Amino acid sequence: MLFCIARDREELEMSESDIDGIEIRFDCFDQIDLAEIQEFFKRKTLPVIVTLRKQSHGGFFRGSEEERLSLLEKLFLLRPEFVDLEHDTDQDFIYRMSKLHPDVKIIGSYHNFEKTPHDLENILAQMEPSIFYACKIATKARSTLDAMKMMLFVKKQSGLGKKIIGICMGEKGALTRVLGPIYGSLIGYARQGVHSSTGEGQLSVRDLMEVYHFRSLSPSTSVYGLIGNPVTKSIGHFVHNKVMGSLGIDGVYIKLHLDEGELQEFSFLAKQLRFHGLSVTMPFKEKIISFLDGMDDEARKTGSVNTVLFEKGRSIGFNTDGRGAIDALEKYEGIAGKKMAILGSGGTARSIAREAMQRGAFVTILGRDGEKTQKIAQELGAKGSSLAQIEEECNEGYDILVNATPVPIPVQSKYIPNGVTVLDVDIKAIQQEAITILRSSGHRVICGHEMFINQAIAQWEIWSKGEMSKEIISKIISSEVLLRI
Repeated sequence: MLFCIARDREELEMSESDIDGIEIRFDCFDQIDLAEIQEFFKRKTLPVIVTLRKQSHGGFFRGSEEERLSLLEKLFLLRPEFVDLEHDTDQDFIYRMSKLHPDVKIIGSYHNFEKTPHDLENILAQMEPSIFYACKIATKARSTLDAMKMMLFVKKQSGLGKKIIGICMGEKGALTRVLGPIYGSLIGYARQGVHSSTGEGQLSVRDLMEVYHFRSLSPSTSVYGLIGNPVTKSIGHFVHNKVMGSLGIDGVYIKLHLDEGELQEFSFLAKQLRFHGLSVTMPFKEKIISFLDGMDDEARKTGSVNTVLFEKGRSIGFNTDGRGAIDALEKYEGIAGKKMAILGSGGTARSIAREAMQRGAFVTILGRDGEKTQKIAQELGAKGSSLAQIEEECNEGYDILVNATPVPIPVQSKYIPNGVTVLDVDIKAIQQEAITILRSSGHRVICGHEMFINQAIAQWEIWSKGEMSKEIISKIISSEVLLRI
């Protein structure tokens, strides 16, 4: 069930068509006119959760506890479908209300605005769940791992037949707003519009429905995601969810911000939560290898992974970067026999270099650390040098320049001779001033969104084991990418 939150009289008359109910936060109201509220209850068409939260639980009710309980008694008389009461509310009051109003379902709630405690099961046990219709635990996510642990907790409790609502607040807890129905969270909460929100990390009804296909999510839904740092600007969730929505695939794709040192625990939790596939971006393309159960030859030889498939309890790494980049180049010109200069020595650069050499190009890799770059290049059978040596490379001459660094093209334009084709792997490179200048000077420039399209198509070939039409996927991905960049 999906509920929106009303914090004043105007929001009571919300027009959202995709919600299942309204939570009325009476503690947010400037004044409570019981007669007016009663009239609303007479004409309401959606189920209602009544909440009058005290300040110690993140609410705004400023009266005494006696005043709060007195007002709650009057609100119970309105016969809402649900009343949300803090778990430490006087138990005699809870028992009395449950006997006087057996048709009102009482939700017991616990909030922690500082962290996600490790002992969620103990917290649930202390909430006296027998007196509540359902128990709600809402905590602050300090990391994506906190949110994943919350979902694992919900999965276990719902599997035991308990009515549980598990939510993590904060931007890193947003995944719980999407994945709740998959793991058994009884109720989800969303904001009405772009700005309206009573919880950090809360998503809009529109995003949940249009991007994440919230109505179709169930325990059978496959979970896909992007891991990286940062992931904020990625359009992957738009693209991959569009593919699944258009083709009727029972899956959802989310963005997951990870910090250094979290990969090992993330890998364990992803298996526990039955993830099906991952996209991997900087800075984890090389680091994730230590936590995989296997890799294909391409990923092993480049030492870089941008795609993960979970299958039969095992995680297998692949790399589609090189293929995506070179396919983008060869859409315009063949690369066999051409000289290619690649800026950057990370996983993406190595993957592109290997693919280019397999297709007959002569490759030089130029990185900030010349010694490290030379070693990487030697392993691949390419030439390696310092980025500072770009002038020498220019003097020797090259045909194709690939910028595989995370910054706009880090060399002066005078070192990019006329006639050189330029590929920048940044998906939004088309917006860069440097790209505009290069194009105006007559260079053929290929931007990262074309590479992204190709590598995303290749990812779906891996995730679906070739069972999906490449032509159809290509059309969906291409249209969505062009819409989003």
